[in-house]
Amino acid sequence: MTIKRTVDETANVTLLYTDASNTLTTTTSNAAVGFMPVIARKGEPNKLHKLNADNWEQAHGKPFHSREGVHAESLRHLADAVQGGTVYTIRVMPSDAKMPVLRIGAKDGSSNKPTTTTISYGNEPVLQDSDVMAIYMIDGDNELERKVKIETVDQDEYGKGFYAITLTETNEDSEVTVLERIIVSLNPNAKGVDNKPAFIEDKLIQVSKRLRAVVNMAKLSEFTALDETKFDGGTSGTYSGIGPAEYEKAIKLFKSQKARIDVVMAGGCYIDAVLKSMKELADSFNVDFIYDVEPNLSFDDAAKRNVSLAMNSEYASAYHFPFKANDPFYGGHAIWGLSGFVFAALAKGVSLKAPTGGWHYTPAGEERATINRSGIVMLENAGELDEPEFVKARLNKLGVNTAGQWMIDDALTTRIKQDDLRFKNIATVSHKIGRDFVDIANKLKHSPDEETKSGLSRLLKRMFEGFVSSSCLVGDTPYTFSFKQIEKDLWQVEWEINVSGSMRRTVGKPALMATA
Repeated sequence: MTIKRTVDETANVTLLYTDASNTLTTTTSNAAVGFMPVIARKGEPNKLHKLNADNWEQAHGKPFHSREGVHAESLRHLADAVQGGTVYTIRVMPSDAKMPVLRIGAKDGSSNKPTTTTISYGNEPVLQDSDVMAIYMIDGDNELERKVKIETVDQDEYGKGFYAITLTETNEDSEVTVLERIIVSLNPNAKGVDNKPAFIEDKLIQVSKRLRAVVNMAKLSEFTALDETKFDGGTSGTYSGIGPAEYEKAIKLFKSQKARIDVVMAGGCYIDAVLKSMKELADSFNVDFIYDVEPNLSFDDAAKRNVSLAMNSEYASAYHFPFKANDPFYGGHAIWGLSGFVFAALAKGVSLKAPTGGWHYTPAGEERATINRSGIVMLENAGELDEPEFVKARLNKLGVNTAGQWMIDDALTTRIKQDDLRFKNIATVSHKIGRDFVDIANKLKHSPDEETKSGLSRLLKRMFEGFVSSSCLVGDTPYTFSFKQIEKDLWQVEWEINVSGSMRRTVGKPALMATA
């Protein structure tokens, strides 16, 4: 029996769809997520990578040696950051980086003749009239020798007109590894044994992390095979030439990806214009921004440097670590900053509470921010720390924990105004509440007035109570909120919050008891 869903003049029973608007919920998290543009040996350019402690090195390779330049810091920051949780990365590529291309031409004996060439990353090869197709590498890994071979496969197993593309890699010890073996067809309408499209261009997009192809349909019937051929000429470019334009490209790409994050990290970048761009990125996402002042500067010069940057932002926090430490990747000593470590410390605090995270825990102090590097030695030119000057410069200082180990010992934003948003924990909670509000508003967007009223009332209360339960908001009146309709299509929501403080300063007041 069918059931009517609309009412009309007929003598029938109508059943309306179930109204679930009273059960609408929003999700929150006790896991912090970060973003860091990175300079790396490998990793597909023009792609957003979602990384953690288990896969970051597979994606981007080993950090550069500390003697290879300032870009050696980048992946060390990432290695620190992923200890706290998920980090999105985009590889910052030099402008002169090229990817290797094999243009495959006419048949020459039992195989088609290849020609090696290169193009800039992000582009697609342009075929010449004589080309049958082009095969090219997109993964940005130009460290080791790669070879490709295309050969026919058993027709009984795969069907007529199918080929195997085999990509191999040879390491420094001459050991050969098969990276990929993919069965493809040159017929645009072909399907493989898995009943999925098998045309070479489509199949490589579907399953290959490294290879792509573009074909000349007018010449494709001339293809027979490709003998094993080396990809040649690919280069990651001149790392020392990376500047604002290369970083801006990565930042612009990240904005287009619509990823959800809580923190932006500078990751060893010290270029003024880029730091300002990252601060603006954090502002536009309503998230924190963590950056370093150059570790090779003295304490005094670092304070002056941070003043000259003039960040003056509730979103940005600055750190300085003029120390060398044992290098976990090469065994010697290396110098790198703290932006990745600070993210991990913040994420550790967030994970202490659930389901709403502990966003009020500062990335400072003995429990969360003791620096876990071995062999720490202060640089000879560091000089002596002037703590009041660091506060004035809004540069977070270092301290020593009860075990004599170095730790981060302040949690200020770069906001100069003497209000509560100069405290990082206050700003971080405020930013998180703002992001959760946006989620609520988006869920209710385009709802009629009554549903908007009930939805805002219910969801805002649930959101704020979550922050109360995690102790982010405290006091007899931890929050208030109100909303009103300004125009037919415009609603305004206002709230006030009492964010938990942090024991940044302590006074002990001793006294002797009077004796009789």
